[in-house]
Amino acid sequence: MHMRKYEHHESLYKGAHRGDTWTLSENLNENPRMRAVQMVRSQFDGPISVLDIGCGKALNSKWIADHGDGSTWTGVDVLAKEKIGLEIEENQTHKFFEGNIDDPEFRKSNGLDGEKFDLIVDQGAVFVASDDSEIEQYLKLAHSLLKEKGVFLVLTLLEKSQVMIFPDGRKRVFRSIEDFQREPFSKYFEIEDVVKKNPFTYAGYSYVPDELAPNPIHAKVGDDFQIHAAQIPLHKKIISEAN
Repeated sequence: MHMRKYEHHESLYKGAHRGDTWTLSENLNENPRMRAVQMVRSQFDGPISVLDIGCGKALNSKWIADHGDGSTWTGVDVLAKEKIGLEIEENQTHKFFEGNIDDPEFRKSNGLDGEKFDLIVDQGAVFVASDDSEIEQYLKLAHSLLKEKGVFLVLTLLEKSQVMIFPDGRKRVFRSIEDFQREPFSKYFEIEDVVKKNPFTYAGYSYVPDELAPNPIHAKVGDDFQIHAAQIPLHKKIISEAN
C-alpha cells in the first residue's frame, strides 16, 4: 500500500482550510485538532518526538517543536514543502521529507527505519487503505515507528464507516470508532476506556451544512452531508515478534 500520488495531487492544497476555523484557529478551544495534539503531548514528561504522516501544511502539530522545549517534529508528505506552502527552516527540531512513508527504500534513505517517535499524527493517510490487508500493513508500520508508550493520533467519523470519492478520483475509507476496537486496529493499538464512552474526550467537531459553512470535505456526498468527527489517540500495544 502506497500513499498514492495522483496526477492532480498538487491541486489538493490550493485553497486548503479556507473557512476551516476548526483547524486554523490558534485558540485551542476553537481548534479541536490542535487541542487533541496538546492533550496527548501533556501525557509525556519532557520533550517528545512527533511524526506527522501526510503532514500537508502541518498547522496542528509542528507547533510542538516551535515551543522550544526540545521536542522535535518530522513531517512526511508526497509533495515538497514549498509546493504545499509549509514554511519551516529545517534544523535540530524540524525535518521534512518528500515521499511515501510506506516505501521501505524511502524510509531507509532518509534514516526513518531506525527512528522511533512518541507521537504519530495521521489526519488522512490511514484513510487510503481500502481493505484489511492494506490497513494492517500500514498499522504494522505505524506500530514499528512508535516508542513503547507511543500514541497514534487519528481522525474518525462517528456513527458508521463511510467511503468517499473525491472529485480528483481519490477514494478514502473513513472508519468509525468501533472499527478501531476491532482487528486489524485492535491487534496493534488500544483505545482508552474514557474515549470508548465519549469519543469527543480528546476533541472533535460536528458540521451541519448551511450557506455559511461549505462542506469541508469536498467529496461526492450530497448536500445534506453531516460530519461528526473526533480525534482518537490509539495507544501502542506490546505484541510478540511473531506478529
